[in-house]
Parts: sequence; C-alpha cells; structure tokens
Amino acid sequence: MIVDTDAGADDLIALLWLMRQPGIRIEAVTVAQGLAHPAEGALSVLRVLEAGGLTGVPVYVGADRPVQGTGAFPAEWRAGSDKLLRDEFPAPKRKPE
Repeated sequence: MIVDTDAGADDLIALLWLMRQPGIRIEAVTVAQGLAHPAEGALSVLRVLEAGGLTGVPVYVGADRPVQGTGAFPAEWRAGSDKLLRDEFPAPKRKPE
C-alpha cells in the first residue's frame, strides 16, 4: 500500500492503525499539502514509522501548494500540525526522500 497523507493528526492515527494490520504492507508514504506543510509533515510520518519499526519505508515530500485553487487551512492549524509528535517521539534518524 502507498499512503498519501497531509500528516494531520487524523492521518497519523490512521497510519498507526495501518501499521498494525496483519494483511497490509506499507510500501511508501507521500505527504501532500494540507494540514501540515509537506516537509514538516514528512518528519512526523518518519517519527511514526520509526517508532513502529518500519525504518525502510520511504517517505516522499510533495509540493507545498494545492494542486488546484488557493484554499488552505488556517495558518495556526498548520503550525500546530507541523509540530505534531515533536515531544512524544524522538527525531527521525533519516530524512524524507
């Protein structure tokens, strides 16, 4: 499975759930523009994957703009999402692709 996420809290919880499913193998994760900025969200995803022992799953950073239109989440929401798991999980040992 390839997971495409905006690295919001709901998606990180879903990623944790997917990691525990016996019939699912996560091949890669892509981080799109949305709640978290893609580069910051990718670091949160790496924290989750490494904490769960999935150290070989590549994480790719997408564009930091919508594919279409100009809609964006409020800046304070995005700032909060950018910082998810910074205190709960150690810094990732690798960088996004």
